[in-house]
Amino acid sequence: VFLLEFAPATAPEHIARGREFEQKHDLRGAIAEYRQALAISPKDAETQYKLGMLLYAQGELPGAVEALAAAARLAPDRPDIALKLGLARYVSGDLDGSIAAYRQAIRLRPNDAEAHNALGDALLKKGDRLAALEEYRRAFELAPNSSTFPAAYPQILQELRRSATARPAPPGSP
Repeated sequence: VFLLEFAPATAPEHIARGREFEQKHDLRGAIAEYRQALAISPKDAETQYKLGMLLYAQGELPGAVEALAAAARLAPDRPDIALKLGLARYVSGDLDGSIAAYRQAIRLRPNDAEAHNALGDALLKKGDRLAALEEYRRAFELAPNSSTFPAAYPQILQELRRSATARPAPPGSP
């Protein structure tokens, strides 16, 4: 018996093959299939998101940011997409972009401790210690027993609070 294997012709067929490749842990194959699906149907937010996450996993940050940004534009009401876009932008060094994405995630899901914590990290890296402190405080308030945050979280908050509110000594003081 001779079997012919046909190449997918529709976006859903490419997406299905992409999922098959993902299940086999063939991320390159999945990426190729998702790209084919998006060539046919570029306004598919979920496929843009999947492509972005796979590219991120492969360390292809520019492509990941591009795909996740497209997904965020297509599905502006998805906090999960905004959060992952923030992470990709943070890791790629775009602090302003990551801060904007994290803030969007928080607007969509205000009680997301992970988003508050991530925003705190980006703000701290940017040098805005007071704003970072507020985001860390909020994250800890929302999830005080979370294993996501370091065990020393309360101590970190206390140290940040001290350093953020410390005022320089006036000239001539000891």
